Amino acid sequence: MSQSSWMERFINHFLVVIFLALPVPLLLGQTSVDDPKGGKEVVPPPVIQPWCETPAPLEIRIGIPGWLSGISGDTGVKGVVANIDVPFHKILDHLTHVPLSLSADIRYQRWEFFGDGEYVEAGDSVSLPGLLFTNANMHLKSGGLGAFVG
Repeated sequence: MSQSSWMERFINHFLVVIFLALPVPLLLGQTSVDDPKGGKEVVPPPVIQPWCETPAPLEIRIGIPGWLSGISGDTGVKGVVANIDVPFHKILDHLTHVPLSLSADIRYQRWEFFGDGEYVEAGDSVSLPGLLFTNANMHLKSGGLGAFVG
């Protein structure tokens, strides 16, 4: 056996023993220090403070979500079809009621209940030149509701 391989093995084994022996005082949980009066004093491990706080068992959050909407599509009666495209900035001119939007989130311990809804009504009136109809009114009501239990 050569001198260098024996020395490398010794160093490797020595490093492994030191690496495995270092955490032993940490696992014991107590360390002793020399007391100036001549005895050994046992120092307990430090108390670890939690970094997070336990939330309250009941939380209720109510919100008013933002509202953005537009209308596009085809509509018709008896084969007469028209294409409608009203972007958001123009739909504000056609609102007949204030849009309603509301969300509620309730959390009780490990359970969570969430609900969200909106209601929008838009309309317009036009005058038609014709024998059968002289004016037309159109109102579009839209509503939505969503729920979640977790």
